[in-house]
Amino acid sequence: MLQQFYIFCLSVVVALGLCGCAESADTASDTNTQGSSNETPTNTTDTTVETEACIDGNDSGLTDPQNSIPTLEDGRYCEVLVIYMSDEGVMLGDVWNSLALGTCPQELWEELNTETIAADFPDALVIRLNGPRYFLMQHLMDAPSQLEVTVHDFGGIAMVKAATVEVNPAAQNGYTPITVNRDNTWRFEAGNRVHELIDTEGNVYTMQSFSRIVDEALSYEDLETLGDRLSLPDGWRYRVRMLDEDLDVQAIGTATVLQDELQNTYQWRADCQINTDD
Repeated sequence: MLQQFYIFCLSVVVALGLCGCAESADTASDTNTQGSSNETPTNTTDTTVETEACIDGNDSGLTDPQNSIPTLEDGRYCEVLVIYMSDEGVMLGDVWNSLALGTCPQELWEELNTETIAADFPDALVIRLNGPRYFLMQHLMDAPSQLEVTVHDFGGIAMVKAATVEVNPAAQNGYTPITVNRDNTWRFEAGNRVHELIDTEGNVYTMQSFSRIVDEALSYEDLETLGDRLSLPDGWRYRVRMLDEDLDVQAIGTATVLQDELQNTYQWRADCQINTDD
């Protein structure tokens, strides 16, 4: 079970951990669940969704989920980023992720202290607390990996060392696509709502997780009208729609991801592009 979840963390946190961090975050409890087949879709700010491209599902051909996230709370996680300088002079970050071993209890997360954590990592330049976040996909379709698992206790929150990544200063800027090395297939089931950014070239980015780092009260319901509060680049759109078919958002070898100013994370859909010349 732990090794199955390890690949889940490994394939995700590379896109999340170093795209902007916060020292702390707290929030009220949220009992919202993700959209389901009996949810009634409501109007969004984008009225062209019924007629344009990239509204069909995408089938990766994978049939057996390795991990599933049945409710929003099951997808809650937090991260600790331990940033240091390598012997080659490259700034790296070890990404520790809670999802493999629990859902990051809020009362324990609020008590974490970066100075206390730094005592366990004497080579660290910076300790960052990144979370809480909530995954929005329903399934991870990739096969588990038999990699060695390293666990550390952070103030009572057990976390897995999920990746070591190069710190990318450009990722601190919202709406800046970055490329990370990973394989992943996120499955968003039919009957659920998806939230997308569309850039001026017609590239579609699907939200894979929302964050309570900047807005501690952000909820799943808020995502439906999030486009009204985002400061999107000129020509970009925020699109919300209900899925009629399963949607697999897949990356093979590399993934392109970006964040908005609230540090919600989106992955580029490699399977389609909207023709902006129409």
